[in-house]
Amino acid sequence: MNRREFLTWVGVGSLATSLPLALAACNPSGTDSAAPETEAATDPDAIALGTVSELAAAGSLVATSPEKVIVVADPADESQLLAFTANCNHSNCTVEWNPDETLFVCPCHQSRFALDGSLQSGPATADLEPLTVTVEGDQIFVSA
Repeated sequence: MNRREFLTWVGVGSLATSLPLALAACNPSGTDSAAPETEAATDPDAIALGTVSELAAAGSLVATSPEKVIVVADPADESQLLAFTANCNHSNCTVEWNPDETLFVCPCHQSRFALDGSLQSGPATADLEPLTVTVEGDQIFVSA
């Protein structure tokens, strides 16, 4: 082996041994890669709705794509979040949160749904489906 081949292999070896450090340094999360991942981070179907502070300011968070979803804080314990499908099955309108009545109300034909998503009055004929809500840092995620 001549000197040029030797230096080439030393360079390749140095690059290969420093690659894991370079990848760790470029990690955009800035967190330890050995930290456990939360359910929301590992669920590919989770929808990011917004932050806890946005929820507190608005009273509810709604997403209409890729699915209609609504999240509210439980009035009995505001540290607990409740998530449901947000489409009324009558006309597929997006339900809204009415904090004064603690009901979800369809703005199209006034169907009403209780805090647990159960149908209280029609013309809708089905309950709102409950969804799983998780908080990662300040970000709220919802999944089926």
